[in-house]
Amino acid sequence: MSIPDANVVAQKWYGLHERHNNLTPRFYADPLVEDRIGVTGEIAFGKKYDLMQYWIGEEDKPYGDGGIDFDVPGLGTFGVKTAKKPYYLLEKAGKVKADFYPLGQYNNDGTVIFIGWAYGKDLSKVEPKDIGGKGILSHYIHQSKLRPMSDLDELIQKYKPKGYDFEVDFTVAIEIDFTVALRVTNPLDRSA
Repeated sequence: MSIPDANVVAQKWYGLHERHNNLTPRFYADPLVEDRIGVTGEIAFGKKYDLMQYWIGEEDKPYGDGGIDFDVPGLGTFGVKTAKKPYYLLEKAGKVKADFYPLGQYNNDGTVIFIGWAYGKDLSKVEPKDIGGKGILSHYIHQSKLRPMSDLDELIQKYKPKGYDFEVDFTVAIEIDFTVALRVTNPLDRSA
């Protein structure tokens, strides 16, 4: 599977959401900034854990992904969160849908370092409030209260579907040899 360009995906998302009048409140004046940071985090997570085949980010979903970025059979769903200043793991009020929420720090060079994670059930228990001062109510957990990434590493390695650690090329070439050998027999000849 080829790794998509985060800028291309972010522009595609924004265009889809804009055409369907589904733009959510943003922390940045330029809405593409938030999408680029988010896509970069999702791709970094997928590459880090070899889960890109379970990423639903490139699907055309004009009304968003429903809060699910990865849907991994036997393991669960992931809502990857990425920020330049990840003081808190944030999910907009009423939007906690995933089983796991990893938090990554986006760096100016386009890299992402994952700093911790929480179960969705724990995040949803937190009463939403306006953390960033932009009027956006969010469920939140301070980064110091997040679970260590080593715990998530172990969970993923233990429960990730096995046998999918290879790339499959679905291009198929078929060559059929139609050479047929016929044997004609006489049903009355008993020597055969």
